[in-house]
Amino acid sequence: MAGTRVVGFLMYDAPRDDDEARIYRFMIDRASQGRGYGKAALREVLDEIQGLGHVSHVSICYEPDNDAARDLYRSAGFVEEGLDEDGEMIADIAFAARTDDP
Repeated sequence: MAGTRVVGFLMYDAPRDDDEARIYRFMIDRASQGRGYGKAALREVLDEIQGLGHVSHVSICYEPDNDAARDLYRSAGFVEEGLDEDGEMIADIAFAARTDDP
C-alpha cells in the first residue's frame, strides 16, 4: 500500500513443520515500479518471515530474463540456485542462525 492505494501483491507460505518459507507471488503494479515499493515490501516480508522463528531460509522463483527481479532479490541477499522444472530461476536467502543467549 502507498497511502490508500494498492501498489502490489505478495503471497508466501511458511508451514510450521518446515524451515523453509516460499514466496509464491510478488508483484508491483507496472505504474508503481522503480519507486522503491518492491525493495520496501521485500524487506518487510523478510522481517515478518524471520520473526516467525522457525524459518531458516526463504526461496523465490522468477523468470531468468527478468533483470529487475534478479537485481532486487540479489540486493536483498538472495543467491541463485538454478532453474526449476518450469525454467524459472530459484533463488534462496538464508537467515543467520538464531541464538537464545542474552
